[in-house]
Amino acid sequence: MMKQAFPIFAVLAILLLAGCGQQATDSPDSGVAASKAADTNKIRIKDFSFIPSETIVDVGTTVTWMNEDNAPHTIDASGEFKSETLNNGESYSFTFTKTGDYVYRCGIHPSMKGKVKVK
Repeated sequence: MMKQAFPIFAVLAILLLAGCGQQATDSPDSGVAASKAADTNKIRIKDFSFIPSETIVDVGTTVTWMNEDNAPHTIDASGEFKSETLNNGESYSFTFTKTGDYVYRCGIHPSMKGKVKVK
């Protein structure tokens, strides 16, 4: 009797564990959705460009610019916010507390421009 019960418990345990794993990846609270949302708040600086050049976020969102260029860059939004010089691998973050369009540029390379639209 004991030998027959063991395979049944083993199968049930495997099904239970597999079901828990599936719920974790499909759940909106699993961290998958949060990770994707956080990625949309990042702006890469690469090849003397802001990528993406326009970003739309909600009030209260923090946006992070990451310098992936070999050249130094800054983020300057004409008095709204301004970063220090960012070298390769450095980042700058700003939290938007008011709605509006925030046009920014690189203070070192003025042809580099971008916009954050806060709704």
